Amino acid sequence: MNNQEYVKKIVSYIRSYMEQNNITQKKLEALCKEKDVAVSQGTISNIFAKPSSARLSTLINICDGLDISLSSLMKNIELSQKLPDPSSNLMIYDTSDPSYRGYFKKYFIYFLSTDEKNNGELVHGELDFKNRNAPSPCEASLELYTGEPNTDTNKPRTKSYTGDMVISRVGCIYCNLISYEYGDIWTLAFIHLQLNIHSFIGAIGCGITSASGSKRFPTIHKVFLSSTELNEEQQRYVSGLLRLYRDEITISKKQLNAFMNHSGLDLKFKSNIERALTTPETFYNIPLNMIQPPVPNEKYAQELSLLLQYSSMPCNDKITKDETDLAPCIISPGK
Repeated sequence: MNNQEYVKKIVSYIRSYMEQNNITQKKLEALCKEKDVAVSQGTISNIFAKPSSARLSTLINICDGLDISLSSLMKNIELSQKLPDPSSNLMIYDTSDPSYRGYFKKYFIYFLSTDEKNNGELVHGELDFKNRNAPSPCEASLELYTGEPNTDTNKPRTKSYTGDMVISRVGCIYCNLISYEYGDIWTLAFIHLQLNIHSFIGAIGCGITSASGSKRFPTIHKVFLSSTELNEEQQRYVSGLLRLYRDEITISKKQLNAFMNHSGLDLKFKSNIERALTTPETFYNIPLNMIQPPVPNEKYAQELSLLLQYSSMPCNDKITKDETDLAPCIISPGK
């Protein structure tokens, strides 16, 4: 794409943005004046009639008047050149699409720590989605509160990530986030919550990080996304639910006995567990379909969470050095 083609694309995006937001040329002139940039209605009219006549400085002033990021707009033009025809593209990058309504706010995320000293404890952070005010991907930022002390300030360490969020027409949302300071990448995936139709409370998705724990090996997490910050009791239940990795729960005989003696345990839930158990073993595998009620409810979620905390279920799927070292043995045996 040559320079003139880029200019035509920019003018086309500006015209489209103005039409979507009911901004006339006269109103645009006034908006530019408010930002102390002079662009007359005649100049705007000439640019739309003959895009090749547009100067870069004028386009910058118009973008400033419309609160559009020119760099984001250019990035979107580059992206559009790489994408297939819209009729065969199921990824929605344009934040003006109705599917993005309701997403532009701050969320709270929780996942289980991979640090050997804090394994099983919750790590939390804030995930923020923002509209860039341009036909471009949604801006995403993540602040993770690791709980680790910063050796320079002696305060808890915070990791900052920036990137994009994209919605898929097949029903998922994806976030790709990078921390340049720590050389780390997070990829988050959740079911598309259709916030343009439904109100949001909470959801569970997955996250992949390239550097977690002191050994900094890639890890797959289950991630809890919440519209509100969770209190201490809610976090305790979430830490249990995040260990539900299969359709059955593995738990040692000792831990199961401790759980069954837990005070206040619902008798129906306890009876369902006893029904699922057969011959006494060192470890039990309890099928979920034998203990879940016909309709999920608050009591079931809480007691399932408690059972998972007693269980031997993993906190995450961490890629270890031992696993990595086995790969060459499959590919080149004997070497």
